[in-house]
Amino acid sequence: MTLTGQNLTGAEIIFKVSRGGRVFMAKRVGDGISVTDATNGVFKVGPFAAAIKPGAYQYSIRIVLAGGQRSYVRGTWIILPEP
Repeated sequence: MTLTGQNLTGAEIIFKVSRGGRVFMAKRVGDGISVTDATNGVFKVGPFAAAIKPGAYQYSIRIVLAGGQRSYVRGTWIILPEP
């Protein structure tokens, strides 16, 4: 993922998967999130294994830059059953 025009040096990035207020997974930089090009705002979530049952979940990515500026991404993540 790319946060265009932002430098991610020293940024806090948190990825969460939840449903109904319950958090099923939370990842941070160094624990499932990698900043691959800090100067150009590029980071990667995963890969990682998760024991989450099939269904619709909400995900959120919160980014707090070193200067305190915040960005948020939210959406729906559909987990399909294994074939």
